[in-house]
This record gives sequence, C-alpha cells and structure tokens, in this order.
Amino acid sequence: MGTRATDRRAIKIMRLHGSAIHHLSTIGDFVVSGGADGLVRFFDSMLRMCAWFEQLDAGPVGCVSFATKGQQHTQALMQMQRLEAPNFMVSTLSGKLLAVTSNAFNNPDLDNPSGAELLMESPAAGSIADVAAHPLRAELLLLNSEEGQLLRWNLVDRSCVVMRQLSRDYKLVRMVLARDGSFVVLGCEAGHVVVLKGDSLEDVVVLRNSRHPIVRLSVSSSGQYIAAADGSGQVILYGYLPYKGSFLRWDLVGRYKAHHDAVVGLHFGEAPSGQTRLFSLGADKRLIEYDITNATAANTGLSAAAVTDVVAPGGAGSPCSMCFAPPMPYYSHSSLDTLLLIADDAYKIKAYNPDTRTACATYLGPTFGGPIRKLLPFR
Repeated sequence: MGTRATDRRAIKIMRLHGSAIHHLSTIGDFVVSGGADGLVRFFDSMLRMCAWFEQLDAGPVGCVSFATKGQQHTQALMQMQRLEAPNFMVSTLSGKLLAVTSNAFNNPDLDNPSGAELLMESPAAGSIADVAAHPLRAELLLLNSEEGQLLRWNLVDRSCVVMRQLSRDYKLVRMVLARDGSFVVLGCEAGHVVVLKGDSLEDVVVLRNSRHPIVRLSVSSSGQYIAAADGSGQVILYGYLPYKGSFLRWDLVGRYKAHHDAVVGLHFGEAPSGQTRLFSLGADKRLIEYDITNATAANTGLSAAAVTDVVAPGGAGSPCSMCFAPPMPYYSHSSLDTLLLIADDAYKIKAYNPDTRTACATYLGPTFGGPIRKLLPFR
C-alpha cells in the first residue's frame, strides 16, 4: 500500500461489538476491546475472537488495564485453546472497578463465571446535588437529585450502607445533617422540606410551607430548629415543639420575607455566651438576624431582630456566602464577640461583627476560579 491517504484501504472490516467501542488496546498477540454492551473481548491479529468475558454485569466498559508488572513486552497468547494473559482490571461508566482473573475463561467458577471481583463502586451513577459528612462516623450522605436517591456511604469499606429511594416528584436539591447525626433534612424544588431518620433514612415528616424551590437549609446545634430559605427570598422556621401538650413534633413556627434577591447564606450559630442565633444573608447586601428566643410555640410568627446593610451605599462587591467565624483568641478585642465571615464577588472576605455592625478585618481571598460560593469552618 502507498503512504498517501488516497492509497490506503481497509484490509478487513469486522463488527467487534453490537454497540459503541470505548476501549481498544493490545496485549501480547491480542487486540482487546471493551464496549458499551459491557463486554470485554480478545481478538488475534486477523480479528478472530479468541476469548471473551461477557458476564461482568457492571455496565458499559470504559477502560481495561492489565497487570504487566512493568514489562514492556508482556506475553499474552492462546496456547492449546487456553488463554494465557495477565489478570486485568475493568472500569465501567457506571462507576464500578473490577479485578478480573484471566484464567476464569479457561476454568470458569460456577459461583462466579466471569472471574470478576468488585473492588470499588461509585456512590451514585447520576448527578450528586449535595454532600454531607456524618459528624460521628466515617460516612457521607449523598443526594442524587436525578434518581431521587439518598445514600449513606461508608468511607472505610467504600460501600453503600443504606439507600433510600424517594419520589422523583420531590426533585431534591438541598440537604443538611443534624449535628449529632440523628436526622437529615432535605429541601425540594417544589418547596417541600423532608425530615428523615439519620440511620435508617425512614420518613419522619414532610413539611410544605412554600411554593418556591428550597435553596438553603440549616439546623440548630440543639436540633430543635430547622431553617429554610426559598427562591423568593423567604425564610421559614420550623421547631420541634409540644403538640397539644402531649408529645413533640415538627411544626411551622413562622415565615419572614427577608430578601428581595437570592439568599446566599442561612446559618444557625452560637454566640460566646451560648445563645443560639440565626442569620440570613442576601445578594441584596442585607444581613438579617431573626428573633428565635420568642419562637417557642407553633405559628407564633418569625420576626427580624436586626437588619443590617453589610455593604456601604455605593460600595463594591455583592455577598456570595457566609458562615460563623471560629473563635479567634489571638484577637483579644474580638474573642468574646460573635463574628461572621462574609465573602463577596470582589474576592474579599470580611470578618463582620453583627452586634457593632462593623467589619473587624478584611482579607483578600483567592482571585482565581470565581468568587467563593461556600464557606465552611473546621477545627
């Protein structure tokens, strides 16, 4: 054949798979293919199929990698109708990683004819809308919004402990976990707030007091209050309160139309005195503290205790995120004050005192990758 493109022609055309081929490589004398049909096949130089692994049941094959032990020319061949090839690993587009024994083609095990061992499985195949770390165990809670699934994922075993399939009508978008891990709160696009048990993920209650998507959720450290902000700028407070003097249940405390722009921060926190406080921050540059001291009965109403403009009139920067600042004892003048960290789209982070309504300090944040959309304190 010539070297020009017009001189090149196909010698042989073969259909290796009945669907898309995602992997194609060589090992020894073989051409190895992996397809969207979930099959791994071995072909010789004439594209005759010599060996096949068709019972992996792990989804579309993405990649096949052989244990060559650093050898540049690994031996792989058919000898006396037996496959002689290194063991290999298969990763699939459904998030699974398999270790496959090549000798399983020659001597299939009745219990495991594919010879594959599942090494790792991704938490969810769909889109992860939110993640929460368990405060007491090496576990994550993962919210799969596309499939309507909530998963408890063990970080040590890399396995799913519990999976809860919720109705897709909820269209889950937000999640928060109680500080002691006893319950989890989900926010839905339709305005529902769903409370589940932390271990079994069973239903506790479904609350609906908004027709707008839930965009922010927060739980008080005592676990007595849940705050939610919806897409209309409204803040809703729920409490675990006495009902008819006999038992406790989750109920609406009140609602407050807090902001005329998006709510970018909603947080419970504790003042140095131990008092629980609730703040919301909007893209309208307003910081609002709510009066939860008097919110002791259902439907008593939610009111604002203080409204502050965190950006001076004509000032640059619109708030993007907020959190309570951890204690800073090296600032002697502010170690006993409540401080909030506020990030804006001008890449600044302010240490803001809501009591004196002043910024104690201003820092330059990262100036690459866009403004900070979430702040999270840790010890």
